[in-house]
Amino acid sequence: ECLATCSMLETCHGHGRCSGDDGSCLCFPGWSGADCSHWVGSGEVQVCDKQCDAVVDCSGNGRCDNGDGEGMCVCFEGYEGDHCEDMVSEVAGASSCDCGASGSECLATCS
Repeated sequence: ECLATCSMLETCHGHGRCSGDDGSCLCFPGWSGADCSHWVGSGEVQVCDKQCDAVVDCSGNGRCDNGDGEGMCVCFEGYEGDHCEDMVSEVAGASSCDCGASGSECLATCS
């Protein structure tokens, strides 16, 4: 049961992603605070020439990176592509078992 709602863009100011556990923000590198609104990285915050919406432009599978001024996507682990639209078939340490199974040979069942 979800006890808290979290919006990557509103709750985390676009500088973090929401934790599925409790709805808190998990800040991207260089950002801190409960709402990821405090820049603690080195240098100045880059201003993006192109507006980037992580949910729309990065398919909800990545974050916007203003570093080059182009508003490009940096994909979360398991995704790739210009808009993080492609799921990577093999992720290091990730299970390739069907839903409900786990283990090195997918013989363990989840309860």
